[in-house]
This record gives sequence, structure tokens and C-alpha cells, in this order.
Amino acid sequence: MIEGTLDLPFKVTLGDGEDLLYSYLTIKEGGDNEAMTPHRLLEASLSACTLMTMQIVAKHKGYNIGSTTVSVCVESEGSQTIMKRTTSFDSALTDEQKEKMTVIANKCPVHKILISDVQIPTEII
Repeated sequence: MIEGTLDLPFKVTLGDGEDLLYSYLTIKEGGDNEAMTPHRLLEASLSACTLMTMQIVAKHKGYNIGSTTVSVCVESEGSQTIMKRTTSFDSALTDEQKEKMTVIANKCPVHKILISDVQIPTEII
């Protein structure tokens, strides 16, 4: 579980009891732009999970994914949200390995959550 605490206007400290990170709004939005916005954190979660999931499988299969990168951008929001994920694979991977890693990318846990029928019940205490 992650707990967020509002420290200053538009500065949130996020923690899980072990690690801390921060989220701010951009200067344009009234923040000071010292950390990722909540939207960027969502994009970062999908990018990180995709890379870690591919790394786990690649290690098991004996692939070296090397300098593979994953970029994620929320392109549109609304009744249907579009998050574009772009993968740039290390040149050492074959086309077949890239194809397999792309299938694996769609199995990352964050991807599965984002494409599911998410409900967010809110409890007031």
C-alpha cells in the first residue's frame, strides 16, 4: 500500500513504509516541477514494469536485452484512454526475440491492471 501526504501546496510525499518518492505539479500548473507529476508516475509505472517483466523472461531464456528502453505516454484521456508504449530493443536481439519480448511486455502486471475493469472504492475514515 502507498500512502500519500500533502506536504506543501502541490507537493506530495509518497511512501510504503520503506521507500519514499515525491510528486509535484508542473510550474504551469502551480507546482515547482521538482518531481514527476501523477500522470508521469503512472506512465513510469508501466515503463518500469514492462522492462522488469521482459528482463525476468529474457534472463530465463538466455537473451540479453541490454539497452532496451520503453517509453510510455498518455495520448488521450476520457471514456477511452490511450497510453502509447514504444519499445526500442537492443540491437543484439533478433527479430524473433523482439517479437517474443513484445508478447511478454503485454503480460506485465501493471499492463494487466490498466487494461482491466478497474474500480476504485473510496473509504472515508
